[in-house]
Amino acid sequence: SFHVTGVQTCALPISMRQLSGVDTTAVLVELGYLSNPAQDTALQSDDLHARIAQGLLEAVTAFRAATRGGRP
Repeated sequence: SFHVTGVQTCALPISMRQLSGVDTTAVLVELGYLSNPAQDTALQSDDLHARIAQGLLEAVTAFRAATRGGRP
């Protein structure tokens, strides 16, 4: 589990049908609900885009370091 300040994270045991047939490590990221007006507005923010991108970069980097013995 990884935590990025200001970003809520959650891992749920859900159907991963969207990733079936993927023969590699994969992540399905849900960023919000467009049917929720507040989340729809927030998802249009350049600041939020930057925070999401940074959080994903940090998570992938940490995962790779943990699974490859620190090698990039």
